[in-house]
Amino acid sequence: MNIKFMRRTLVIISFTLSLILFVPFCVADVSVSPSNLSVIMENDIIEGNTTQKIIVNNKNSYNISVRAWMLHPYVIEWIRPNRTLIDNLSWITIEPETKIIPANSTGSFYIYLFIPNESKNQIFDKKWEIWAALQIDSAPGEQTKLFGEGYLVRVYVDTPESPIKPNGFAFVLSPIHLILLLVIFLLIFVFSFFYYRRRKR
Repeated sequence: MNIKFMRRTLVIISFTLSLILFVPFCVADVSVSPSNLSVIMENDIIEGNTTQKIIVNNKNSYNISVRAWMLHPYVIEWIRPNRTLIDNLSWITIEPETKIIPANSTGSFYIYLFIPNESKNQIFDKKWEIWAALQIDSAPGEQTKLFGEGYLVRVYVDTPESPIKPNGFAFVLSPIHLILLLVIFLLIFVFSFFYYRRRKR
């Protein structure tokens, strides 16, 4: 079978599944904002709460249950230009994972980052795109027709720039190197002194 045809079929199937999973089944008074957010990691690697949050507003007269998680974009072609996938999806999370939002109130979900020490020197100059998925159902015990509403929020993460390298060649000598250089200069001086003195004779 033609590879291009298979790939096109896969894209269509993925798109269809995304519509099924993340398009509301019924019109409900629930809103999710923002549609995208940015996390800029300046100076040092962020560990913990990035202060970026997603707000779910429940305008219904009943409680809703929200489940949240992070995921890679279904198809790489769907991400924004100049963006790439995060190296390890476990580095970014959304909390809480589940939340009951009472009627006529809002709930917040926060984006957290944690880059392991062994990976910190390998993530400079990155521009990642990750999606936050939120599935909204009626809360347990509520008699409503709401089920499986889905929302996707694009999360952009910009990692720190590479450390600036000094212009030219620069190095620092240790005390041992300084002593060795001093000894070498003294030997050269002594050798030169006796050499010229011997020549004068």
